[in-house]
Amino acid sequence: MILPPRPRVSVIIPCYNYGRYLPEAVASVQAQTLTDLEIIIVDDGSTDETPEVIAGLAEPRLRRRRTENRGVSGARNAGLDMARGDFVAFLDADDRWRSDKLARQVAIMDAEPDVALVFTDLRRFSPDGALHERQFDFVPELSLIPTRPAYSNDGLVIVGDAFVALAPLPQLPAWIQTDLFRASVTRDLRFDEQLRLAEDFHFILRAYLRGDVAYIAEPMADVRRHDSNSYMSHADMLAPVIESLALLGDLPLGSDHRRALMVREGRAWLALGYHHFWEGSPWTAARAYSRALLYSGDRLNALAHAIASPLAPLFRRLRRPMSQRRLP
Repeated sequence: MILPPRPRVSVIIPCYNYGRYLPEAVASVQAQTLTDLEIIIVDDGSTDETPEVIAGLAEPRLRRRRTENRGVSGARNAGLDMARGDFVAFLDADDRWRSDKLARQVAIMDAEPDVALVFTDLRRFSPDGALHERQFDFVPELSLIPTRPAYSNDGLVIVGDAFVALAPLPQLPAWIQTDLFRASVTRDLRFDEQLRLAEDFHFILRAYLRGDVAYIAEPMADVRRHDSNSYMSHADMLAPVIESLALLGDLPLGSDHRRALMVREGRAWLALGYHHFWEGSPWTAARAYSRALLYSGDRLNALAHAIASPLAPLFRRLRRPMSQRRLP
């Protein structure tokens, strides 16, 4: 098969049993004001109507592949093996983009050859279509990181080492659905297929090591909330994030990078302890807080929480509304 000239952007859409959502995701790519792109859909062994939906898509820029079920990491890696674009973007099959997302990100990349990754804010939306909170609202620390205006007159470029600035944040300011990667510096990166969750977290943090990072402080992606999401709450990600961070520790990091990673690991253990504390597992919480003490950044906070852990049942009782408390 003779392929057309190399596109500016390769859009990779992994899909497993999301045939009901896939047309809306693809339509949001077709609506992009930047048209020089290819759409790569990887059907990860779906057992629903996904194959028929893909077959019915009338899109000359579409390339497709069906694989045995390997999980989202395997599907994204299969897409990366096919990607030919100067830049790579990932869109989940149940999400959608704003029409000018890629054009604005590529403009920043073209004006900033040292930028390896451009991310944007995102919004969550519910089955009724209502838009909810923005991700940047959960990471106010992002606004404290030094930046400069991008040369494209759109967006901000983080000043200094992006990994050192972004890795210690309590959570990612944006998810994989918003990122645009420069293929020439991230081409060898792959998703770790052993990770059940937080595989995108692991991928993005490694990309931060590849060059400068810029962002657009507007929501350019809508992330769908539904009962088939890979995780249903932030608490579901706590242990997988710690697993991902441990894998990053095996990389040949410089001293500044390793310090930033240790701060993030300490915060991850602290968050896990906090979760178990309020779930009524004081000794599990205490163990997590004890692990947090091994890392720099929040040692005093971790120590205070560890000391308070045996009092978890009392705190939980005081936290309940008065009407729910048992009277003597």
